[in-house]
Amino acid sequence: MSTSWTDKLVAGAQVATTLIAATTLLVSVYGDIPDGLGTVVILALGGATALFTWVRVDPAAHPTRARVLLAGLVGVVFVTAAVLVWPGVWPNEEEASPKTAASKVDDPKASARQIKVTKMGGEGVNPGVTVKINSCITVSGTGKIPSEYGLWVANTYDADGTPSLDGLFNLQRASQTEGETAWQTARFGVGGDENDEGKPFWIYVFLLPASADSALRNLSAGGAPGLKAPVTGATEVGRYAVERKANLTCPWQKEV
Repeated sequence: MSTSWTDKLVAGAQVATTLIAATTLLVSVYGDIPDGLGTVVILALGGATALFTWVRVDPAAHPTRARVLLAGLVGVVFVTAAVLVWPGVWPNEEEASPKTAASKVDDPKASARQIKVTKMGGEGVNPGVTVKINSCITVSGTGKIPSEYGLWVANTYDADGTPSLDGLFNLQRASQTEGETAWQTARFGVGGDENDEGKPFWIYVFLLPASADSALRNLSAGGAPGLKAPVTGATEVGRYAVERKANLTCPWQKEV
């Protein structure tokens, strides 16, 4: 029994469109395309196929009721596929994997960009502006400290307009209340006695992963430690130029 060219054309179009829709469905569920795009594509293909089926199926061979049923069936299949790829119906990879989602949230570089230093020694911080400070200060700011990381603040000497990261002094770990975004350090000294009046220093703020954070916390148990080498694994949050005023505000500093 021979098949007319119109029947072959209709069948071929339906098979091709179904394959395209199936591919779009898989890409929408498992791929990275904009939300809703897969739905729009599938609905467009389904509508075009249903219309093509209605127009091209021979009315003599297929009565109106059969044509309506066939076109309606094609439409139902494509609408169902569109619903399946609608945003939120299927969990994407990040939603299905809490570990993956958490790793993105706790990415140190992304977190470092969100952490802001707002005050040093009670003075506001502005980009490119040297902050004049007393000899003993606290540093505070905003931004969620990522889990499994510690936020640290230290001061270092100026080396021709840039911080000398070969030595970090009076290291302080910032504290943050659970559920809050504000953070603050304890008081620490910048420089030595009153002879450091007018001298430039730098405040260096950085994140440390769990292992290095734990080691530095143990080191700081006896007081604010200093390091004579760069911190391995540190993710920089920022470096801020400061200038020491004459005021001696640390209780352990004495006039000379």
